[in-house]
Amino acid sequence: MKNLKNKKAIFLFGPTASGKTSLAILLANKFNGVVVNADSRQVYTKMPIITAMPTNEEFEAADHRLFNFLNPSKKITVDMYAGLAKAEMEKIWAEGKLPIICGGTGFYLKVLEEGIAPVPALDEKLFDELNQKARLEGSEVLHAELQKIDPEMAGKLKVADTQRIVRALGVYKQTGKTMSAWQKMPKEGGVKADILKIALNPEREWLYDRIHKRYDVMVEMGLMDEINLLLKEGFNEKDHAIQSCGAKELLAYQKGEITETEAKQAILQSTRNYAKRQITWLKGQFKAHHVYESVAHAQNAMGEIENFVNKN
Repeated sequence: MKNLKNKKAIFLFGPTASGKTSLAILLANKFNGVVVNADSRQVYTKMPIITAMPTNEEFEAADHRLFNFLNPSKKITVDMYAGLAKAEMEKIWAEGKLPIICGGTGFYLKVLEEGIAPVPALDEKLFDELNQKARLEGSEVLHAELQKIDPEMAGKLKVADTQRIVRALGVYKQTGKTMSAWQKMPKEGGVKADILKIALNPEREWLYDRIHKRYDVMVEMGLMDEINLLLKEGFNEKDHAIQSCGAKELLAYQKGEITETEAKQAILQSTRNYAKRQITWLKGQFKAHHVYESVAHAQNAMGEIENFVNKN
């Protein structure tokens, strides 16, 4: 696997709570693999419960990388992630092992495979200024501004999609070129490897039941203590990590702004919606070679994966 032409990787995608971690560990142990995170939330420290990070026992069951390393106040961009993931993959190949890129952030996997248009990084001061404007005046004001500058991109974005609106506006202000124009440029930086793409896509009712039960398990594991600690350390809903998962609802509960029941229902609803979006991505964007209903189904079809790993 050290020879360039024999570099291989498995990309494992699926909706939240579908069993990706269990399958990734199984594959890592069977094929001398290393699990590399492709979940935009599980990069963060201090939030293992709310982000459904692998447990200590799961971390010990296989080699895991790119988990639990970034402060919740920091933002990670897709190109930053791709750079880190490609570097890890090279290390893993140098060790003679198989990278298993596992997560629910489909765009991470897409960019890792195909590369990305060379859109420049946004100046941090400009990014903060536009975010502040969005908070004070509303994202609809920024969306209207983007409509005048780049109607093609504005047409793709909902008014509520503040971060992408901010980025599109910022890129234009910084470079004089619209985001639409940047995105039409040839992609750069895709990983050069033979990739097997597999996915878990459970029956919807089973998945929703698992999402609901997982929340109760999170509470038993100390979810509220985790949120309290974030509050004590000065984190709030403005921090990027807090915005991207159910932490903001629990912060609102801890501040007395909503009831515990309201927080739970809001988190469950947003998690179900997130799972729906992931399933849509799986069906329309991921283009898996093999899709399994469950980890057990994948185990029964392990020959398909073994053929890929063993082929020259």
